[in-house]
Amino acid sequence: MQVLEGDILLTRNAGGEENNESPGYYNHSAIIGPLNWVIEAQRTPNCVICVPIWYFFDRYPEILVLRCSNSKTALSTGRLAPRYVGRAYDTYMTIRPFWLWKGQDSCISLIRRIYNVVTGRDYKWRIPDSLLKVSWLQKVALKKDYENYTEPSSHRLGMQKIWLNQPAENFYP
Repeated sequence: MQVLEGDILLTRNAGGEENNESPGYYNHSAIIGPLNWVIEAQRTPNCVICVPIWYFFDRYPEILVLRCSNSKTALSTGRLAPRYVGRAYDTYMTIRPFWLWKGQDSCISLIRRIYNVVTGRDYKWRIPDSLLKVSWLQKVALKKDYENYTEPSSHRLGMQKIWLNQPAENFYP
């Protein structure tokens, strides 16, 4: 599956509804940053992190890739994403008014914030499924393999704070 900088990833956990308590079908979102790093807000370790793409793809049995139809906007969002690494995580950021957002993000508020900075517009996305209704985000790939999926024994290994300390030059060629 080929992904590009700025692509948005929507995921669903294995294990049925008890592992997917978020409203909507998809329960997590992330964005592809420079050099195929995935930038995501995670409850563990309670902040925005960056992980290698292979690690991200190993963690989920279902991943939908969305691509912005404007390649300049897509590239700009991907380039901006690493600047948010290290911000605190807050599950409830999406239900707060935009002007109350401080130094915290949830997975979808991170995507919303990045697009707001790049386009100057607040799209008011509240859950990952909100992105499915956006006409200029095209579905370009789907990984769906529940039959062969086994959760990696190191499921949380890549979520250690060591990923936070990536210097900016590691993201830009």
